[in-house]
Amino acid sequence: MNEDTAPPHEWTQVLPAVPSSLREIRTALAGWLGEQRWPPDDADDVILAVNEALTNVIEHAYPAGRPGPVRVHALSGAGSAPETRRVTVEISDRGSWDPEHRVVDDREFRGHGFAVMSGLTADMHIRRGAAGTTVILVSNDAPLWIGGL
Repeated sequence: MNEDTAPPHEWTQVLPAVPSSLREIRTALAGWLGEQRWPPDDADDVILAVNEALTNVIEHAYPAGRPGPVRVHALSGAGSAPETRRVTVEISDRGSWDPEHRVVDDREFRGHGFAVMSGLTADMHIRRGAAGTTVILVSNDAPLWIGGL
């Protein structure tokens, strides 16, 4: 693949923080990772971790009935070894994460999102501020190229 036909190493999408946006973002991210020739199992880990972060934004960042935006920005780059690469995904909102926004499950089957995200990625950071929250997910290393490249 030459530089003129190489897929972009960055991808961004901004949508309302509502449940119907989950599928659209997962599908678009999967397509971008496919263009990057990301190994399918590794791509699934990234997509699931991003889905968890998005779900948290939808359920916690904004008041019910007043969803704000969620921005997903992905960047592929070098991994920890010369023959590997990683993808870093930032999921950002402009919400306040007020405890009143929380969706409560009386059966207590919820609350494992951070553990899931951490288990699926090499690194996870959360930046909170007056302008919103950003979750930064760094994938595990993947082979530099697959599919005969």
